Amino acid sequence: NKPRTKALLRGSGLPVTDCLVIQDPRVPACPFDWPVIVKPGGQDASIGVDHGSVVSSQEGLVRRVSLMLEQYGAPVLVEPYLSGREFSVVVVECPEVSVMPASEIRFDERGQGKWPIFTYDAKWHVESSDFNSTPVDYPAIIQPELQDRLADLARRAYGALGIRDYGRVDFRCDSSGNPHILEVNPN
Repeated sequence: NKPRTKALLRGSGLPVTDCLVIQDPRVPACPFDWPVIVKPGGQDASIGVDHGSVVSSQEGLVRRVSLMLEQYGAPVLVEPYLSGREFSVVVVECPEVSVMPASEIRFDERGQGKWPIFTYDAKWHVESSDFNSTPVDYPAIIQPELQDRLADLARRAYGALGIRDYGRVDFRCDSSGNPHILEVNPN
């Protein structure tokens, strides 16, 4: 439940983007600057995320929300699109909590209709152009300060949600380089 997770993280003082949660086809005026990203609020593994997920107008938002409701049901999550780098951090508890170095998803191919996002195809369809144009660098080549910040946020998110054994925290940076938690995966 992405909306509930975002609320718990926000309540714990962790950085998450604002979001609009839509339960039915009545789509209110978008409260965020364009573009925004639209995704199913109750799915995992980037199900429902493709290049059409990023929309730049109210008309596009209404169409995309309608499609998500039809294919995946409510809720649908609308968030400001963050244009910065994307990272994942694994947290392992065995028996103490350890945070692994961040990995970075690179977006090598951009073009007409291609947003730099980690789509379902990029994760799961090895023959797709999305898969082949989004390599993952592990460990990420980043400044120690950013690595420390991501590790601290991942550890805190892991604890705030009561995860145990193993989890992964996904981040996207804004245009100023500030990381925001996109999702926490208690695999």
